[in-house]
Amino acid sequence: MVSDENAARDLAASRGVAVEVRTGTHFFDDAPVSIIIDRWLDELSAHLGYAVEWERFRPNFFVRADSGFRQSEWELQGSDLRVGAVRLRVRSRIERCVAITYHPRGEPSDPEILRFIAQRRDACMGIYCDVLEPGRACTGDRVTIEEAPLHP
Repeated sequence: MVSDENAARDLAASRGVAVEVRTGTHFFDDAPVSIIIDRWLDELSAHLGYAVEWERFRPNFFVRADSGFRQSEWELQGSDLRVGAVRLRVRSRIERCVAITYHPRGEPSDPEILRFIAQRRDACMGIYCDVLEPGRACTGDRVTIEEAPLHP
C-alpha cells in the first residue's frame, strides 16, 4: 500500500505492471480496504449448514480471529487496526448485495446467504477501512486493534 498515485505507478512499473488510474465514480467499493473476519461467518455457516466461503465477500483481507474475539463490525467502527506495517481506520460496516450469493467457483448460487444477512445482520457483513499509514502487509501478519490516542 502506498500513499499516492505516482508512488503506486512507480511501484507497479518496477514490477512490470501497467496501472491505469481512474477518477470519478466508484462502481463497487466505498473504501480502499475491506476486511472479513471468520467469526462473522460462523452464525451464517451454522444457519446454512455448510461453511460459507469467505471469497464470496471479496475482501482485501480475510482474518482468522483468536478464539476470544467477539466484536461486531459496529463495535469496530472508528477503531484503528494494525496489519503488518499498515495502519487502518475502520470507516464503516459493508452493506451487502446479491453478489455474495454467487459461488466463487461457479457452483449454484445461494440466495439464503443474502436473506440471512438482510434479516439478521441489517444487510451488513465486513468492514471498510481507510489507510492511515501505508506499509507492507503479508499473509500471516497479525491484525491488532490499536489503543486510541488520548486527545487533550
